Amino acid sequence: MGGLMKTLKQKSGSSNCVAVVIAMMTDTSVVKVEDLTHSLGFKAPYNDFQFIRIVFDLGFTVGYGLEVTDSSKADWDAYAQAIEVPVWNQLAYVVVKSEVVEGQTHAVFWDGQSVRDPSPQAADERKLSEYDIEKFVPVFAVPEEEN
Repeated sequence: MGGLMKTLKQKSGSSNCVAVVIAMMTDTSVVKVEDLTHSLGFKAPYNDFQFIRIVFDLGFTVGYGLEVTDSSKADWDAYAQAIEVPVWNQLAYVVVKSEVVEGQTHAVFWDGQSVRDPSPQAADERKLSEYDIEKFVPVFAVPEEEN
């Protein structure tokens, strides 16, 4: 996982951060992910339900995630400092407040050791605690059935 993986970046001005996160998470190309999204009738920016459908079609599923609301924000800020240990080596889809566009969200990929941010302006391999996290959703590869 972390350190060996290459961070993929979205094109400047694009809204396909979710597709880029899925490509990193599933070790596939952004083109393949976007071909799949188009075949499903989805257009960027993709929502959480579309994310779940796309990763399912690529052999992954999601676990129970955490959503941070305004009322839980104070508790989350303290928890975000410690969350990196319990989720070490666990892949996750993370929705954060955009650092580029005010009032927007942005998808990043937790590779189990650091954040892989598809934004062309973002530094690579940052800590979770450096982001204003709105959702943290663990993602798991679904084992193929043996015949």
